[in-house]
Amino acid sequence: MQHLGCGFGIRAAAAIFTSVLLSGCANLLASPVERVDLLAAENGFYKVVTGSGLRTYLRRGSDTSRLTVYIEGDGAHWRHGRPPPDPTPLNPLALKLAIADANSGNASVAYVARLCQYLNPEELAGCAPNLWTDARFSTIAITATTQQIDALVRQTQTSEVTLIGYSGGGALAALVATQRQDVVCLMTVAAPLNTDAWVSMHKVTPLLNSLNPANTTAALGSLPQVHFQGRADRVVPTETTQLYQHNHPRARFEIVAGYDHECCWEETWATRIKNACR
Repeated sequence: MQHLGCGFGIRAAAAIFTSVLLSGCANLLASPVERVDLLAAENGFYKVVTGSGLRTYLRRGSDTSRLTVYIEGDGAHWRHGRPPPDPTPLNPLALKLAIADANSGNASVAYVARLCQYLNPEELAGCAPNLWTDARFSTIAITATTQQIDALVRQTQTSEVTLIGYSGGGALAALVATQRQDVVCLMTVAAPLNTDAWVSMHKVTPLLNSLNPANTTAALGSLPQVHFQGRADRVVPTETTQLYQHNHPRARFEIVAGYDHECCWEETWATRIKNACR
């Protein structure tokens, strides 16, 4: 057996380090679309293409009666009060929550992006900017998301849907739930559930072409709901959801100390949702 000296070990270690470094750099240099495709594929999700135009991934589970749908947040951050030119999220947190869920359960799990996210430049040029600004929770957004969930239900042949939305996706999830009869649970994470209060607190332009989830009292009255909020969340402070809580007294709110708008939901998500709506 040939002796492999110290020099070989150093060269091998260097090669491995270089390989890992190049892999990491390649991932960093990839576009948000390429990164989200890779993240989904690496975790057993495949792309679902329908006419809605919403980027969607699905991972089938062994329980064919249940489908959990995660709705992405508003996406790229605003800078100095100005909307981003592209709403695609750099950190697809809702997908990461969906992955944590799929890895810990046996239901089918899907991820649905928002209007105008993950588009190529030509497609984005044809997408009206108000769809990620004042009309982000409009009837157009609600209808597109509802139609995409319809397609997922047909494909998986499930009868029960759990809706989970992160940030603005939570507000949209609440509005979508009012349009469906198959939703058995609504969950949100760091969601602006009273958009009027949220706009007022941040002193930003009113969402004139959007609906306010806080006004959905009758439609969601009996639906099991769990809403997770971070006590340190400065993007969606807990006080902005008080009207929603008042109008939905049966909804459960879990305020988590030490958590903010993004940290640290992904790490503990599988444990938090295990019996959330049961």
